[in-house]
Amino acid sequence: MDFRLADIEANLSKAAEIKELSEEGATDQQGAIEELSWKSEVGGGEEFGRWSALLTSMLCALVHLPALALESCWPSLLGQIFSFNVAPPVLVTSHWVALGATLIFISFNFGFLAAGAKQRRGLLPLVLAIAGSWLVVLNPIYYLAEDYHYTSDPGHERDFIVGMLTIVGLVMLVGASSWNASLDKMILEMWGQHGQTRSSLVGGALGAHVLVANDSESDDNAPMGANSSPTVDTVHPPVTMQEYAPMTPRTAPDPPGSPKLAGKDA
Repeated sequence: MDFRLADIEANLSKAAEIKELSEEGATDQQGAIEELSWKSEVGGGEEFGRWSALLTSMLCALVHLPALALESCWPSLLGQIFSFNVAPPVLVTSHWVALGATLIFISFNFGFLAAGAKQRRGLLPLVLAIAGSWLVVLNPIYYLAEDYHYTSDPGHERDFIVGMLTIVGLVMLVGASSWNASLDKMILEMWGQHGQTRSSLVGGALGAHVLVANDSESDDNAPMGANSSPTVDTVHPPVTMQEYAPMTPRTAPDPPGSPKLAGKDA
C-alpha cells in the first residue's frame, strides 16, 4: 500500500494538536481545582477577618515608621527633617500615644487572626504575630523609660539596637497578617495568569500557518482505489520548519512478462 508524504504530515499534525489540547485541558482542570481549594479557605464570612488583620498590622507599622530613621516618634522625626526643636513634654506625650496605639492595634490584630483561623491558614500566623509584637511594644516602653530616667544616660548604640528590633517585629507582624490573608497565593496566581497571557500572545504572533494539500499530479499517478486526503489547514506552534516540494509516490517496476512489457517488445 502506497503512502503519500502529505498524508503522513497531516496525520502527524493532527496527533500533535490532539496531544496539546489534552495536556492543556488537564493542566487547566488541575489549576482550577487548586484555585478553588485555596479560595474556599478564605471565602465567605472570613474576608473581613483576613483583611482587617492586615489593616491593623499596617497601621501599627505606620505608627512606628520613624524607627526606620532611628527616631523614637513622629515629632522627633519631623523635627529632624524640618530642623526644629521638639519640647520634652511633646516627646513624652508622643511616646504615650505610640504605646496606647500599639497596644490597641496589636489587640485587634490578635483577635482578627484568631477568629476563623482554621478556615484560613491555621494558628501559625497568630503565633508569629505574638512573637513579633513583643519587639514592637519594646520601642515605646524603652523611650518612656528614658523619659522618666529609669535608664542610664541614653546611648546611640542602644537606640540602634531597639530600632532594629522594632523593624524585625514589624516585619513579623505584617508577614503574619499577609500569610493569614493568603497574599502569597494571590501573588502566585496573578503571576501565573500573566505568564499564560504573555505566552499565548507570543505564540499567536509567532505561530506558523501551514497548508497541506493534495497534488493533482500525484492523484493521477496513484493506483485506483487509493485514499486521497482532503486539504488540511492547521496552525502549528512556533517551531523551525522546512517546506518540502510535492513528491510523487514511487511505484514498483512491472514484473517480467506483464502486458506492458509484452507490448513494448512487440
